Formats: sequence, C-alpha cells, structure tokens
Amino acid sequence: MRYRAFVAATKKDLEKQREHVTKQLRDASLEVDPMENWPADAENPAVISAKRTSGCHFCIALVGFQRGTIAQNDMDERSITQLEVDTAISRGLKTLVYLLRDSEANRRAWPPEFNQLDDPQFAAWRRRLEKQMVCGYFDAASMPDVRSPGRLYNGNSGAAAGIT
Repeated sequence: MRYRAFVAATKKDLEKQREHVTKQLRDASLEVDPMENWPADAENPAVISAKRTSGCHFCIALVGFQRGTIAQNDMDERSITQLEVDTAISRGLKTLVYLLRDSEANRRAWPPEFNQLDDPQFAAWRRRLEKQMVCGYFDAASMPDVRSPGRLYNGNSGAAAGIT
C-alpha cells in the first residue's frame, strides 16, 4: 500500500518550503499531489482543496505568518489553507503542523507583506494548532524537515511531543 500525503500551505510566502516538503515526502515514497499540478477548474478553490484531502493518509500543514486567500462562502471566514487543515483534521488524517517560529529574528526576516500575526483570527488559529496538534517548527532561514513521517503515527496531541 502506498501512503498518500496532502501538503497544505499558502502559496506565495511558502512556495520554496512547499517544494522542499513535497520532495522530501516523495523521497520517502509517499504519493503527493501538490496544488501546483492540479488542472484548472471552475469549482470553488476551497471546495477543490478540501476534496483533494480525500484518500490521503497524512496532512502536512506549513503555516507561516499569514492566513492566505479567504475562502468564498465560508461562514468562519477561514482561508483556503485553514479549510484544508481543518478538513484534514476532521477527516481523521494524521496531521503534522510545521509553524514558522514566532521569533524576533523571523519577524525581521519574513517579508512584511506576508505577516498577518496581528490578525486576531489567524493568531487564534495558530495558537489552537500549537496547543492541540503535533507541531514542528522552522525558521525563515531554514526548511521544514519531514523526513520522518513515522512521527505522524504518534497521534495528534502534540506540543508536548517536543518535535522541533
């Protein structure tokens, strides 16, 4: 059986990280279907993204300092990335979250146009992920390391897992 992973991340600010993680997952023999390979579709992007989690075993969520594009018709005004992650969690996918570490050095290094840490809804979502999920961290000058997908099997209650 070949395992399938979904990578959820905003595009403009985390493009290099998305590519890096996708390569690591493929190198570990996981099947990955990144959004960059999806065909054009007239359907709402948020609906398409949520559907793409179907059939996946894992979700790797890369979360920087911004929410991304707000989904149309979402009562909670979540971004497409937030919907992807929330859908993956609700479907029971083993989900590992990699957060851009909120440090002074990262705030200085990260492009200001991609910094929405002052958005209360986004800040609350980041805090909730940090509290409830297995989280790893990366810095502006580094890439997330997902070469140990076996860590996902340890469950989803995670800040205590100490993965850094």
